[in-house]
Amino acid sequence: MKQLRLLFAWLWLSTNWAGAHGDVHERLAAATAELEKNPADAVLLVRRGELHREHRDWGAALADFGRAAKLDAKVATDFFKGRVLAD
Repeated sequence: MKQLRLLFAWLWLSTNWAGAHGDVHERLAAATAELEKNPADAVLLVRRGELHREHRDWGAALADFGRAAKLDAKVATDFFKGRVLAD
């Protein structure tokens, strides 16, 4: 449980701080490039999903969260899916 809290904290901070550093399109391109190197990294998928949410691309965000959940059941994506639905 502690690991999940740390993951949520890291993702929340990284996506919120990243908003001040670079255009969302640049950050999406960087996240996609990272995923090309590590396609099975569920945490990277959640991070890119959050960028899609910030860009208001709900379908792409939900797709990344769904793929992350299939790759690693330990990565809790319900919180992030809820954020998309709330937006």
